[in-house]
Amino acid sequence: MASVLGIEDGFCFQELEHPNQQRKELNQLVDYSDNLASASSAFACFGSLPVQIMQSLSSELEKQRLEMDWFLQMENKRLRRSILEEETRQKALLMRKYESRIKILMLQKDEELAFARNKTRELQDFLTRAEMEAKAWEKKATEKEAIVSDLNNRLNQVKMKDDDAVSFCDSSSSSSSGRKVKKRL
Repeated sequence: MASVLGIEDGFCFQELEHPNQQRKELNQLVDYSDNLASASSAFACFGSLPVQIMQSLSSELEKQRLEMDWFLQMENKRLRRSILEEETRQKALLMRKYESRIKILMLQKDEELAFARNKTRELQDFLTRAEMEAKAWEKKATEKEAIVSDLNNRLNQVKMKDDDAVSFCDSSSSSSSGRKVKKRL
């Protein structure tokens, strides 16, 4: 008796790499099984075959049917595995594609972020310089105000001395003119 993975009448039940070849050989197996069934029915028509041969043929057909079922189940499992592997490969390919796009976008965003950081640093430096310059101008303004205040104080002192001198002069000239006025009288 032939095994499922063996060779029987030139037909091999082993897994094949090409689905078309497997389909062809599966069809050959079905044809072989049909030929056996038709031969069995032909022998039954004659009725002259011994019962042992008929039982042997019947058990052989049942064994072949079971082997065929087993083979179809194995092929079904193999096809499912192939489909799952293909789906996994497609998903991996898609993930690699998206991953490369995401990397490009991340690089662009990193560049934009670096540019924004540089701009922020430049603006902070500019602000620091502007604050320092404002403090320098404030200091100069304070110094100038102090000078102006000092000059105003000196000017007021000079005016006061001048007013005192004028008033002193006026009072001495008024006293002397008052004496003159008295003498004339």
